[in-house]
Amino acid sequence: QLFRVKKKSTLYFNMGAGASAPGAFDRLPDMVDETTAMAILGKCFDRADWETITSGSGKVRKDTFITTISVRNHAPSLRAWLEFWRIDELLEVLESLDVMSPTDIALLEEKEVSKIGLKTVQQKHWQKAVAHGKYLESIHFDKPPSPLYLWLETWRLERIHKGLFDLGCDVKEDLIDLTEADAALLNMKLLEERRWKQATQQLIKVIRKFDFNDNTRSSTPSLETWLVSLKLEELNEPLRLLGVVELCDLGDMDDRELASLGLNKLQRKHW
Repeated sequence: QLFRVKKKSTLYFNMGAGASAPGAFDRLPDMVDETTAMAILGKCFDRADWETITSGSGKVRKDTFITTISVRNHAPSLRAWLEFWRIDELLEVLESLDVMSPTDIALLEEKEVSKIGLKTVQQKHWQKAVAHGKYLESIHFDKPPSPLYLWLETWRLERIHKGLFDLGCDVKEDLIDLTEADAALLNMKLLEERRWKQATQQLIKVIRKFDFNDNTRSSTPSLETWLVSLKLEELNEPLRLLGVVELCDLGDMDDRELASLGLNKLQRKHW
């Protein structure tokens, strides 16, 4: 839900606003012009996007406009989301600051943002990305995408991770581009092939629903993999010293033991 209705049915889009009015998509005109698009998207209106989807005509079909917004709201990875805003060159430095999802960047402090060293045009793209991240948080869409290695382990297919990486698979959504010949190169065993078939069938359903944050699991991941998936891998040793060896052990920790981990703001959010 992206829109809120004001009096006289004027539509506008306010990134970071609360719940939107039901049926707001239906109230859009069949052909969306630039004025309407700018009013709806607010700070997140992107000139390059608009010129692309309108082919320079100044108007776009309502369904195309809505689909474009939906795709941006459901990026399969942090890198893909940064690519939407044309700041994917910042991926490495953002990950070093413990950023793992779009809603994280609004939590960065000024001194951390200053370390990024944004250039003039990057600053404009950054402001749009921050506005979009705040919007995603406001609609409670702030779970990070489930990474490939976590998905593989929960299907007990972690053995083929290197083979998939060698084929160019970085996120689990890349798997749907594999052919049977590609899969044959992974040299899976009989039971692995059966689990692979089940896993990829479910993955197709997840992708069709835009649910890149799907929590469905075939089994529970290891503590180590779970921590890595949340950019908390440095907690492996401190947790071991506390006697935590499985995910279920985390439920036995009290506030004092949690405080001893010394988590920063983003780490606490991921935790």
